[in-house]
Amino acid sequence: MGIVEDVIAVYFVTGEPITLRIILIITLVAIPFAAFGELVVDRVDIPYLGRKTEILLEFFVFGVLMGITEDVIAIFAATGQPITMQVVTIATLVAIPFAVFSELIVDRLDSLSYPEKKKKYC
Repeated sequence: MGIVEDVIAVYFVTGEPITLRIILIITLVAIPFAAFGELVVDRVDIPYLGRKTEILLEFFVFGVLMGITEDVIAIFAATGQPITMQVVTIATLVAIPFAVFSELIVDRLDSLSYPEKKKKYC
């Protein structure tokens, strides 16, 4: 999903046609963010915060802020577009729906699929 998000951000910022070169660069940018999200963030359990607070923290910090960061890096790396307030604004507008979908919907469904995770989410 990170690749799709980055492709959308690049297109909205530059209006350039999406080429194989752009997709490859975006993929190289997205891989570390996806690995960090799946291998670190989704495995963190902060018991003293409570599950709802932990979900919101994941959404804002990792879903939104890391999504914006990934989008801005992908835009710059793929196109050389200078990082301006307009670029950050577009990256934010693209990152928020993807954060909602991935952090608040997909992760919630994932917890229903795995019984060992289900205990943490209930």
